[in-house]
Amino acid sequence: MNKSKVLASVAGIMLAHVLISNSAMAQESPFGIHAHLNGGEFRQMPQNLQLMQDAGMRWVRVDFDNNFDRTDRVVEETEKHNLRIMGVLLGGGSWANPHQRLDEWTAYVEKIVLRYKDKVRHWEVWNEPNLFWLNPDGADYAALLKATYKKIKEIDPELTVLYGGTSGIPMAFIEKSFAAGATDSFDGLNIHPYRGRLTMQQTEQYEKDLDALRALMAQYKVKTNRLWITEMGYSTVATLNESTKDLFHETLKKHAKGKELKVAILYDDDYPTGNTLTLSEIQTLIADEFQVSVLHKPDLTNTDLTQFNVLLFPLWENYSVQMFEEFIPYIFNYMFRGGEVCFYGNEAVTETDQAQYLVQSILLSLRFGIERFFCYELMSSESNPFDREAHFGLTNNKLEPKPAYHAYATLCKLYPEGSVLNTKHKWKQKDICVINWKQKDGTNVWALWSPNGSQEIAIKIGKGFKHAVSLSGEKLPITKSTQTLTIGQDVIYLIGAQTLK
Repeated sequence: MNKSKVLASVAGIMLAHVLISNSAMAQESPFGIHAHLNGGEFRQMPQNLQLMQDAGMRWVRVDFDNNFDRTDRVVEETEKHNLRIMGVLLGGGSWANPHQRLDEWTAYVEKIVLRYKDKVRHWEVWNEPNLFWLNPDGADYAALLKATYKKIKEIDPELTVLYGGTSGIPMAFIEKSFAAGATDSFDGLNIHPYRGRLTMQQTEQYEKDLDALRALMAQYKVKTNRLWITEMGYSTVATLNESTKDLFHETLKKHAKGKELKVAILYDDDYPTGNTLTLSEIQTLIADEFQVSVLHKPDLTNTDLTQFNVLLFPLWENYSVQMFEEFIPYIFNYMFRGGEVCFYGNEAVTETDQAQYLVQSILLSLRFGIERFFCYELMSSESNPFDREAHFGLTNNKLEPKPAYHAYATLCKLYPEGSVLNTKHKWKQKDICVINWKQKDGTNVWALWSPNGSQEIAIKIGKGFKHAVSLSGEKLPITKSTQTLTIGQDVIYLIGAQTLK
C-alpha cells in the first residue's frame, strides 16, 4: 500500500476513534472490573457487588459457563446493583482448541446468548486466545470468532461482539487473525496490556503500542476502531528475596505432595536483570534445599517439562514481546497438564504502588483512546503468597479494601457518567503527566502526577478553582494562589479550574 495512503488511513481512523470515544464517554461510564462471580467470588455475593456499586464502577466482566443455577443468580444480583455485565464466552468443557469443535461451540453460544440476551448485551469471545489454547494461532481464532459473531448476530443484531481480550498486544497473532478474515467479525477489539511501573519512557511506549495497533487495524480496514481493555492491573504478590526465603521454601514443598521436588528455572541472559533476579541470586535462594535445573530458551524444544513439579518464571510485565511469545506457549502447555508455575522477581509492587499505577494506567488508557477499562480484579484469593494471580485484587480475600480500591472509587467519583475527555490537551507537560476532562455539569478536572519521581513545579491555577483532592479522595491544602506544587507518583486532582499552566 502507498505510504501516504497508509498515513492518511491511520490519521482517519484515529480521528474517528477520538470522536467516537468522546461521544461514548459522554453517555456511559468507562469504568469496570473483572470479578470471578461464577467461580471463587460466587459465595461473596452480594457484598462484592455492593463494593463495586459503592465505588462507582458500572461494568463487571464475568465468565459464562453452562451452570445456569449459578449464572442466573449472578445476572440477577448484578442487575440489582445497577451494574452492566460484559460476558466472556469460554465454553463449559476443555480449554484446548475450540475451533476444532465449532458445532459444539456454536451450540453453547446459542444456548447462553438466547438465555441472557435481554440482560447481557456485550459478549467477549474467549479470554486471551493467544495463550489459553494448545498451540495458539491467529487463523484458528479467526475461525472461532467468525462463527461466533454470525451466531450472535442471528440471535440479535444489536448485541455487541468483542474480540477476545489478548494477553498483551500480540501484533503477529492479531494480524494473522485479520489476514484470515476476522476483520468484520467483531464490534470492538479487546486487549490486556499489562505493564510494570509506568515511567515516562514506558508511558510513551504504551502510547506507541496502541498507535501501532490502530495502524494495523487501519491497514486491514477493520470495520470498527473501538478498543477496550478488559484486563489490566497490578499484583501485590510477595517477591522472592532473602527475607522471604523460608516462606518460599514452604510454598514449594506444598507442590511436592510427598514426592521429591524438582524445580526448573526458566532463565535467559537477554532478560532485563533490573526487573528480576540474577541466576546466581535465584540459585542461592533455593538450590541448597531442592533439586534445581536451569532451562534457557533453546532447551525448551527438547525438554519434557512434566518431569518438574514447579517451573519458576520471571515476572513478565517488562518482558519483550519476542521473548514473551517464545516462552509462553511452553508455560501454558505445562499448566494445561497440571503443572505449577511460580513467578520470581525483585521489583515489588506494594499496595501503595498498586493504587498509584492502577489510576495512572486508567487515565492514560482513556487519554490514548481506550473506550472501556476493566481493572483486574476485585478480590485477591491470597491462596499462595508467591502466586502472582492470587494478589491482583483491589481487596483482600475478606473483601477488605486495599488503597487501590479507594483510589479507583475516587476516580469514578470525579469522572462520572457524562464526562468528556479533553483529547486536544497535551498529556505530557515536560516531565509531568496532565489529563483533563469536563464533567457533565461543565466542571473541569485536572489530574497530575510525575512518573519519574517527586519534583517541584511552578503552576498557575485558573479561575473557577474549587479544591484539590489526593489519590484517595482527601482534600489537599492547595488554593488558587498556590504557585508551586510538589508532584510525585500519587495523582493530584484539581477541581474546577478552567485553565492550568
